[in-house]
Amino acid sequence: MRLHEFITGGKNHPVIVVDVQPAYANYIHFAPQLAQFLNARTGNVWMMYNGDRSDTTTDTLTDVYAYWFDMGLGNEDPEEFDRIVANFKWTDKGYAFFRG
Repeated sequence: MRLHEFITGGKNHPVIVVDVQPAYANYIHFAPQLAQFLNARTGNVWMMYNGDRSDTTTDTLTDVYAYWFDMGLGNEDPEEFDRIVANFKWTDKGYAFFRG
């Protein structure tokens, strides 16, 4: 099985999304496509972001939600958006989370 088929073929595969948020929007040009991909997910989704408790961004969770709505998560339907984000696990990971 090719990687592309694995990623797009199974709607219930777990997904982790890291640092796709307003603070980095100038560097992330794939967010609308990622939002459409996430709209079709039925598996676990873990959304990790640098929140305002770190010194790296001023993004709040509300800001991150608004960014994702603007990118097309929920297909521009507020009720669908609320349903989707309620099923995601959201973590303000802080800077250098993976560097331990």
